[in-house]
Amino acid sequence: FPSNFGVRCCGPDVARSIDVLIQPSSLVREVIGAAIEVHRTIGPGLLESAYDRCLAHELHLRGIVVRRQVDVPLLYKGTDVGCGYRADLLIDGQLLVEVKAVESIHAITKAQLISYLRLLNVPQGLIINFNVLRLVDGVRRVFATPLPSREDARPGPTGSSEADLPPGR
Repeated sequence: FPSNFGVRCCGPDVARSIDVLIQPSSLVREVIGAAIEVHRTIGPGLLESAYDRCLAHELHLRGIVVRRQVDVPLLYKGTDVGCGYRADLLIDGQLLVEVKAVESIHAITKAQLISYLRLLNVPQGLIINFNVLRLVDGVRRVFATPLPSREDARPGPTGSSEADLPPGR
């Protein structure tokens, strides 16, 4: 990414914060580089499990700590309901990678990754689709977004509230 890529209209502190979100970390760049190496070596058209294992191996060769098939606990009102969700790769405890080998990435894949990021308390993730001619076309970066609290979820000025309802309702 070019160094001047970002919003500069909001003052230097906000611009620095935006740059942190826009500029990929060295870990993200390293993982994408490893994925490109896997893609160059074995090409598209294989099963996700093959790319999952090869990427984990390539990252290990590069000295990066990686965990495969990480359990994603689902706590509902304080109880682990044990749904058996698994994330593909957890890199250095900081980056979650979902490996795909599909024709196109659907919105539900991004939603699933965001949920996993929240549940595992990991700030960012990558969706890497190996079923493309150029791997860079199959990479999507995703950030965890906090769930709104109950108070934040209340309707704002454009939503309905008791005051907006007609009398007698």
